[in-house]
Amino acid sequence: MTRRTSSRRNSRRLRANATPVWAGALGTEPEWSGLGEPPVVPVVHMNGTPRGRLKEENDAAYRAVLNALREVEQASPNGRDYYPLGDVYAAKAVREHIGRVDRLRAVLAELAYIGEWIAG
Repeated sequence: MTRRTSSRRNSRRLRANATPVWAGALGTEPEWSGLGEPPVVPVVHMNGTPRGRLKEENDAAYRAVLNALREVEQASPNGRDYYPLGDVYAAKAVREHIGRVDRLRAVLAELAYIGEWIAG
């Protein structure tokens, strides 16, 4: 039996308790303007993913969500498509649409925060 399991357990404990360290100038940390707690950010270290790759992946995700947001905004409900069901359904469709747009904006805000953090 090896002690590898023990060191793995300690490694997990350290990672769970690790606090990300801001790489930028003191006092320039990105400000979280979203709802609730800010998202968990990656820790750039020698055994992890390089900063450049993290930035590329996060930027690609940001652009994809931004494009999705634009498309969803364009797909807004039109009252003509709901009036046979009654006015209640058109209003409900608009509320649901607004909820979809708001959720995408929340994801966009998280990705922007993470991107600022990675860029340091």
